[in-house]
Amino acid sequence: MTRSSPQLADAITEFPALARRFEAVLFDWDGTAVAARGIDTSHLRRLVEEASSHGLELAVVSGTHVGNVDGQLAARPAGPGGLILALNRGSEVFSVDQHGPQLAFRRTATAEERRRALTRRAAERRAVGGAGTAGANRV
Repeated sequence: MTRSSPQLADAITEFPALARRFEAVLFDWDGTAVAARGIDTSHLRRLVEEASSHGLELAVVSGTHVGNVDGQLAARPAGPGGLILALNRGSEVFSVDQHGPQLAFRRTATAEERRRALTRRAAERRAVGGAGTAGANRV
C-alpha cells in the first residue's frame, strides 16, 4: 500500500467514495480547476504531482492554450501516473513530465474546414442582425 498525504486522508474521510481506485481524472481548466487566471495554484500543483506519484492519470481538457494552463499550473509530475493537457479546443495534446509539456499531437484544420467555418460565422453574424460590428454585439 502506498503512503497517503494528510490532505488525501482527510479527503477520503470526508468523501469515502474517493477510497476506490480511479484510473484517470479529467477536468476543465478555466472556471473549474481555477476560478481565474493568475491565482496561486501551488496547492493544485502539489495535488497533481502527488496523485501522479500514486499512479493516477490526470488530464486537463480546455479550449485555452498551453501557455495559459502550464503557465499557471506548472506541474512536473514524476510518475508513474501522468498529466495530459488536451487544449486549443481539442487540436493539441501535450504530455507533461518533469521536463514540462511535450507536444504529442496537433491537428490543423484543412483549407475546406477553414472555409466552412468562415461561411458559418458569416451566416451567424447575419442571423443576429447584420455583418457589421453593431449586429455582432447583440445578445
